[in-house]
Amino acid sequence: LIMDNRTDQGQYKAILTKLVEVMDTASRTACFHIAVALSRDLIDFETIPTDLIYMLYLNAVQYIDQYNLSELSYFLLLFSAPAVQEQVPKEFWTNCVEPQLMQALDDFNAHRDELEISYFLDDFSRCFMSLVVSGHASDKVWT
Repeated sequence: LIMDNRTDQGQYKAILTKLVEVMDTASRTACFHIAVALSRDLIDFETIPTDLIYMLYLNAVQYIDQYNLSELSYFLLLFSAPAVQEQVPKEFWTNCVEPQLMQALDDFNAHRDELEISYFLDDFSRCFMSLVVSGHASDKVWT
């Protein structure tokens, strides 16, 4: 896919379109790995088929309680990209992401002595900044 240090976005689009065909049988882990790959900003976000974003969104909603902050951050980095934001409903951020972040803070406070603080802060800040960049952070996040 890389020729002369340039990526061929057409080839990426063809591969991603094929991926949509099998997404309905993809596992939670497979969807996570797809989100990781897409969130790394190697592919023009406008190349990503809307059906693929929708399938990843559905997976994130279904399994949000099972993803840890680090895993969740990759979905959120992808979903907060300007070319992708409009495909993710505001309710995802307010009804799914915000409660997860509030729960993560509660868990952190309860288990502070058992956690590696720098890892928590790294994961939490990626999730929080994605929420802020999405433009859908409610007032309760700031209090």
